[in-house]
Amino acid sequence: MKNISKIFFNLLLIILSLLSALIFYTENIPSFDEEIIQNIESKLDKSLNVKTNIDAIDIAWSGLKPKIIIKDLNLLNNKNQIILKTPLSELEIDIISSLKNGEINVRKFTINKTSVRLKYDDSSVVFNGLNIFNKSNSLDHVEIPLIIFNNSELKLTNINTEYTENFKVDNLVASLKRNIINVNAKFIHSSSTEPITFIFRGNP
Repeated sequence: MKNISKIFFNLLLIILSLLSALIFYTENIPSFDEEIIQNIESKLDKSLNVKTNIDAIDIAWSGLKPKIIIKDLNLLNNKNQIILKTPLSELEIDIISSLKNGEINVRKFTINKTSVRLKYDDSSVVFNGLNIFNKSNSLDHVEIPLIIFNNSELKLTNINTEYTENFKVDNLVASLKRNIINVNAKFIHSSSTEPITFIFRGNP
């Protein structure tokens, strides 16, 4: 029994030492930052068919949850038009899944102080000029991690009628998993003196 306890204790020390080394390496080695930036840019480019520019990142750990703080994120379309621009955003990484698969897996993506233009009709939703949902495409195997918008502006336009509403978004949380969209938002609109809460769960 003593030998088993000793082995377990030694393994725990090794794991903690490796984790400490990983935290030190990710927070202090500049070359690692460049690798992460290239990885994020490549992943966004391929998944969204955009051109991604990231000025710099910082990596901070909260327990076993590393966070990548992105400074000046810009997404451009093939005409070099800005799709998304935000001075500060944050990725929360699923460390177990990332280590297992050998690539960054995002649990949560927080975007601060940006402008969002959503255009919609019965068959599609266009985000800042990028068609993100189209009923002609199957979304059964598409998963989008938790996306959070804070302190942002939203312009919502009906494509058919061209009617537009403007909102000040305090907080919007959205995700897509197993063909189910979840949205929870708190925003301000000119029609109300109090913040409005919006909750949606359903198929795209």
